[in-house]
Amino acid sequence: MRVASRVFAALAAAGLAFVVVSGVVDSSAAALPTASAPEPPIEELTPIRDTVVFPVGVAIDSRETEGATSELLLRHFDQVTPENAMKPESWYDAAHEFAPSPEIASLMDFAAANDLRVYGHVLVWHNQIPAWFFERADGTPLTTAPADQQILKDRMHDHIFAVAKYLSDNWGSFGGGNPVVAFDVVNEAVVEGASDNLGMRPSDWYRVLGERYVDLAFRYADEAFNQMYAAPGAAHPVALFINDYNTDQPTKRAVYLALIDRLLARGVPIDGIGHQFHVGLDVPVDNLARALDDSGGRGLVQAVTEMDVPTGTPPSDATFLEQGYYYRDAFRVFRDRADDLFSVTVWGLYDARSWRDSQGGPLVFDDALRAKPAYYGIVEGHADEAPLAEFLGGSGSTSPMLYVAGAALLASLGAAWLVWRRRHSAGVAGRAKVHPDAGVSADEALATLSRRLPPSGR
Repeated sequence: MRVASRVFAALAAAGLAFVVVSGVVDSSAAALPTASAPEPPIEELTPIRDTVVFPVGVAIDSRETEGATSELLLRHFDQVTPENAMKPESWYDAAHEFAPSPEIASLMDFAAANDLRVYGHVLVWHNQIPAWFFERADGTPLTTAPADQQILKDRMHDHIFAVAKYLSDNWGSFGGGNPVVAFDVVNEAVVEGASDNLGMRPSDWYRVLGERYVDLAFRYADEAFNQMYAAPGAAHPVALFINDYNTDQPTKRAVYLALIDRLLARGVPIDGIGHQFHVGLDVPVDNLARALDDSGGRGLVQAVTEMDVPTGTPPSDATFLEQGYYYRDAFRVFRDRADDLFSVTVWGLYDARSWRDSQGGPLVFDDALRAKPAYYGIVEGHADEAPLAEFLGGSGSTSPMLYVAGAALLASLGAAWLVWRRRHSAGVAGRAKVHPDAGVSADEALATLSRRLPPSGR
């Protein structure tokens, strides 16, 4: 059995050697960023915003407005989206009175002080909205009766105008110094597999008002943000977006674009199409390109509003490297379509702040605020930082997962060789008992395996 132990030790050494030769671990290449390394909190790297021609944003709350996280944000991004602070429930107190959350003021003050654009999120949504919006004064549900419909129309109108007035009163007129440049007016209005043949989500908005609730939301938002509370002479200062997820999937995209086409046919003042792009490594980057291309040609601008890319679990250096290539290729898609893009936003500053972190750190920076391979992928070819290929010690033309597969193949070959060796030894000895130390040495096993490996390519 000692020979088996030696052979297995040789296989382990050979596996490590293979990984080093392949470039997954390469002491001569740039070190792969990890959360455990004792590095300064903020690295002196080329700002992401300096490598693209469109604004690049990040979803935040007040935790990102001070300290090291603020420094990281201001280095790399020029636009922010309140992750939760501007959703409908954040504007009201328990007594149903308009009482904006202090988070809103914190984010707006931070943006104004640091010359950041604000992409507002969201005016009308079926989620994170007070239940009383859809109830009569006695607490019973609103119906499709004309009187109930008018109650809901008035609540929508008053909500949108109250939001616009509060933001204008405290941070200036829109187009006259106010940081707000865009708003998701309606979020997630359609859904795959809806019983409605138009694909409309069966939300309370839709239940009471029908599809025209979307029309009303955009008309009210246009009146409030681009007329009543706009700076004198400002021409349409706030871009009005519809926003949804899974637009990278053909079925969802079809019902989404069909709704948008109906809005345009009715003269609804919509300015842009939002794509959340909450995707994963299993979603081809070509799907993102198709979503943008299929949505074009309508006279509307587009935005990537909420991007994140989990690696799957458990996360590892290999999967984070694969994630780096995904971000690289996605940003190549975005740069190629820069003329059509209002902005690109990643949905969180660092992994632990993501709602998808349990699916495998989906963002650009790790929990130590250090750049992951995702950062190097985004800036590759547009900054002086080392390209992703140097993390592999090679050209980067081959997916890093191939090297992981190669290491697994090596282990399989080693196990097969050990079985063959035992059988061969038994045959040569004429079935006589063989001393356990009569096998091959560990050095010989490693040499044999090395000769059988293909030469490493760069």
